[in-house]
Amino acid sequence: MIQPYGDSSPMGIAWTFMGASGPYTTFSGIAEVVAGILLIFRRTRTLGGLVGFGVMLNVFMMNMCYDIPVKIYSFHLMMFSFFIFMQDWKRLFAVFFTKTTIIPRSFPYYFKKRTYNTTALVIKVLLIGYFLYATISEMIISNESYGPNVPKPYMYGIYDITSIVKNNDTIPLLITDESIWKRIVIQRKEYLSLYSMKDKRNLYSMKIDSVERTIYLKNRRDSSDIFDLRYSLKDSILTAKGIHKNDTIMIEAKQYDLRKFKLINRGFNWINEYPYNR
Repeated sequence: MIQPYGDSSPMGIAWTFMGASGPYTTFSGIAEVVAGILLIFRRTRTLGGLVGFGVMLNVFMMNMCYDIPVKIYSFHLMMFSFFIFMQDWKRLFAVFFTKTTIIPRSFPYYFKKRTYNTTALVIKVLLIGYFLYATISEMIISNESYGPNVPKPYMYGIYDITSIVKNNDTIPLLITDESIWKRIVIQRKEYLSLYSMKDKRNLYSMKIDSVERTIYLKNRRDSSDIFDLRYSLKDSILTAKGIHKNDTIMIEAKQYDLRKFKLINRGFNWINEYPYNR
């Protein structure tokens, strides 16, 4: 939310606009699943190839235009779908551009013996069920580790620093001083980010004891950069006191109301008198 557009990568922009809308993300996923289901059955194979080609063409172009990985893999899936669809190109051409009578396709059984066909059907159902189970299980695990459904950590949010006292001296919060922090961000359970006045991010490993009201921070790149603090959070005001590099320090910060971000509070509007482009 606080990263400037210009500092994000093309892939970051694509991930942000995809993730900003839950319904659109769900629609994209359903389209891919529908294509896969249609490809399972012979009677819907051609339609599955057509849907799969359209879906994967969009994915491939996003990967190419926004420098997203798996470009070759998405290209392969797109071409596989196109190949499956084009196996019926003569029949489709005849339907739309000629007056030729089209004979309905027949779908004979794979084997002459009914027992073999039943066995093949059971194996097919088991394989499809296994892949569905594996995919859904992986999705559930992923939702517990990544994405918007992950439980928010304690003190989750953005905190704008309003005061820094070091060795009983109040430090002026000058925007030209790169050594001064201006913002604290707690987004994940194990990490805390400190942003300088020049928006340089410093990532710290974090251990919070909500009972003892203590925070232990260690810079991920500098093992000597350690904070050992006691904190209090009341009425959106965070106060932290303790030791940093043998200096006593006290930091006060005010929690920012995330609902003020337009990306969150805009919502859906069926009718727009004017384009709301910000």
